[in-house]
Amino acid sequence: MNAGEMMEQFVRDRSYFHLKRMEQYKSHFQQLLKQSFQEKEENRIVHEAYGYVAKWRKMPIYDTDHIGLNHFLHDHGLFLPLASLPLKGLPKDVEQDIATFALPPTYSVSTNPNKKGRVVLEDIPNIVFSVEEQWSHYVRSDREHALLSNRYEKLKKNMLECQVLLTEKKIKHEFGSVSLREKKAGYDISAILEWYGEEFLIENARVENSKLDVYMAKGLIQPKDIEPFRKVINMRADFILMTIESESSMIKNYKQRLRYLSKAATGIA
Repeated sequence: MNAGEMMEQFVRDRSYFHLKRMEQYKSHFQQLLKQSFQEKEENRIVHEAYGYVAKWRKMPIYDTDHIGLNHFLHDHGLFLPLASLPLKGLPKDVEQDIATFALPPTYSVSTNPNKKGRVVLEDIPNIVFSVEEQWSHYVRSDREHALLSNRYEKLKKNMLECQVLLTEKKIKHEFGSVSLREKKAGYDISAILEWYGEEFLIENARVENSKLDVYMAKGLIQPKDIEPFRKVINMRADFILMTIESESSMIKNYKQRLRYLSKAATGIA
């Protein structure tokens, strides 16, 4: 069975329709819960019966002086290990200059429905739901969506092993087509440095925040040192719904990352 036939079967047994339907329901009831909790003072609300948590997370929006930050880090001998070139937003002439230094691309599968395969969803009835009903509908749609989404992602991984797709790049089927989508993997920074020099990177590179965290964990950079170059211009409040288990796992991973950063920092001269 080739990649086109795999997708054709996924559409034919209505799994694709139910996936899109659950996406619609999940989004709808998440929005209703968000509206219900906007008037509450709590930042975190737990629904023990369902094992879910709703919370607001404030995210800073920065206005970053990238070149100024790069110069600051360069003057302190800390720039090159942090430098990376963005995959989008570079001037066209710069992209052309460094095209030969691009790393081999990676690929993902793109599924493209035709008129016959396109999912047409009816609007959800405009009914007033209690908060408990909103929770019930959200949890059900979230769980069903997770199951279908996992199936869909596994299916696309299997499609990536299809030799016909790898050779022809695109396969048509009854309900549309399946194609390979190329994704840039980045640039060879060492080669660009050797060819163009540090000043080129200072003008065009961006600092990776995860690596910057390592330096701050080590104490080589203080938050106040980068404040002149990265100013908070707004705060975005994100409404998040997740299982209590997912939240616990996220906290555990965060603590593990802090330990990793602490160990990694000891390796920085």
